[in-house]
Amino acid sequence: MIEVLHTKWGTAKLNNRNYYQISTTKEGNSKKYLHRLIYEEFWGVKLPTEIHIHHKDGNKLNNCILNLEALTPVEHYSKHKGENHPMYGRNLSEETKKKISESRKGEKHPLYGKHHSKETRQKISKSQNTTGYFRVTKQNTSNCKQGFIWQYSYCVEGKQKAIRSVDINKLKEKVISKGLEWREYK
Repeated sequence: MIEVLHTKWGTAKLNNRNYYQISTTKEGNSKKYLHRLIYEEFWGVKLPTEIHIHHKDGNKLNNCILNLEALTPVEHYSKHKGENHPMYGRNLSEETKKKISESRKGEKHPLYGKHHSKETRQKISKSQNTTGYFRVTKQNTSNCKQGFIWQYSYCVEGKQKAIRSVDINKLKEKVISKGLEWREYK
C-alpha cells in the first residue's frame, strides 16, 4: 500500500481512517480529501460541504473517477448501513425523503450540464492513475492467488463497463480486441 502520493494538489498521505488527505499547504488544499478534489475537478464543480463522495467499490484507495459518486449524507449512510453510522436507526419520513430526492433532480443536481473535453478527461485520468495505464486500476480480491485483478473501465452510451484480467498483458489484448484505447503512461 502506498502511504504517500505526490499530486498536483500537494502531498497526500493516508490518514487514520485510510483516506488520502492533502498534508501540504499547496494552493490552500491542506486537509482536503484527495477523492473529493479528483471528483470536483473532473466534473468542474465545487460541491457543497454537506455532499459526500462515495467509493463505489468500497476501496478507499481507489480514487479512479469511475469509482467515485456524489451522495447526500442520507444516501451515503444507506450504502454503509450499520450500527457505527450516524444515520443508523433513524427513520426518515416519506416527506423528508422526497425533499432530499427533489433537491438533487435535473438542474438542481450539482453536475447538471457539466462536461469535460476528451483531452481534459485524459489529463485528469493520468494525474490520478497509479498503475501506469490509462483507465486501468487494481482491484483487490481474494478470488485469485495474487490478491488483485487489473480492471479497465470505460463507458458506452452512458453506462459504465469494465474488462478484467489477472494478467496485464491479457487485459491489454482484450481491450485492444474491443477497439478501445490502450495507453501506457511514462
